[in-house]
Amino acid sequence: AARGASSFSSGTGAALAAAAAAGSKRLHTTLTKLFDTYKSNLPPPPKEQNHSGRRLVMAADKEDDASSDEESWRPRQGVALCLSALAPTLKAREQLPVVFAFFKRALADPHEAVAHAMVAAGRQIIDKQSSPVEMVALLSPMFDAFLAEPATTETADRVRQGVVLYMGALARHIPADDPRVQTVIARLIEALSTPSEAVQRTISQSLASLFATPAIKPKGAEHL
Repeated sequence: AARGASSFSSGTGAALAAAAAAGSKRLHTTLTKLFDTYKSNLPPPPKEQNHSGRRLVMAADKEDDASSDEESWRPRQGVALCLSALAPTLKAREQLPVVFAFFKRALADPHEAVAHAMVAAGRQIIDKQSSPVEMVALLSPMFDAFLAEPATTETADRVRQGVVLYMGALARHIPADDPRVQTVIARLIEALSTPSEAVQRTISQSLASLFATPAIKPKGAEHL
């Protein structure tokens, strides 16, 4: 059964403090519990489909789905908030690859508030990372791989929007004279070809934010 947001929040405060104080082993355990909490609170898959692949929705099913989602989305959002709170304690090599692999799945969350919280948590983790050089080396190829995947569904578009925002946040940690800045900008511009207005708008906003950065602004004209 899904837990309420209040019980989830009250049960995690002490765990987060302990994880930060006790080091990597305890932090790994805390992350695993957060990931498990997210998975256990996902809504159930469609119950029945007809031979055309379309779900047969009964009135009772709609009520059950609405009740299940109301019970389960807040704990999933709570997981994002907890990950955001853990941002200063996460180590680039030890935790970031697994955390952002989780985010790739969680960005597809069916509830908009949860997906937005996952975007915010990822950006907070990037902004608060104490080893930015190592972080960039690890996450840049991950994000490239994520964006290279075709986005043919609305869910895939949501994932791509989140990854684009992560990449924009990551670029702020790369020195302006580093060739990877140009690679990131080129990758974002390339992603503008995605046939989704929401994704294109997200990319444009991310590029505008990057070009407003004093160290990167002079290079903006090269890409216009």
